[in-house]
Amino acid sequence: MAPSSSGGTTTGEALNILDTFDLSGMSRTGALHHYLEASALAFADRGKYVGDPAFGDVPAAALTDPLFGKERACLIDPLDAATKPVAPGTRPRTTACARPPSRRRPTRRTPRTSRRPT
Repeated sequence: MAPSSSGGTTTGEALNILDTFDLSGMSRTGALHHYLEASALAFADRGKYVGDPAFGDVPAAALTDPLFGKERACLIDPLDAATKPVAPGTRPRTTACARPPSRRRPTRRTPRTSRRPT
């Protein structure tokens, strides 16, 4: 049986990434920032790993593994957007990030001007 559409694995991965954060405790701007960053990470993985199963392995179980979501969540900086496009991840390892997302710095309400392109 063929895997689900790429939207299914991508959405599942993004939700696993977001599951590590307390979005309801964030400002609207902070929650949207985390949503957009999680989506960018999931779409990077989709671009590398999801394709026609007749021509290669589609690691749907690995992409939707909650541990993989936790690992990818470690890449989200609550203060700055990552430079796009982001790099795809590797297959899940046995540990997540050393610092839980709940102990990270709170999201600022204003963006840093030093990170903007000139």
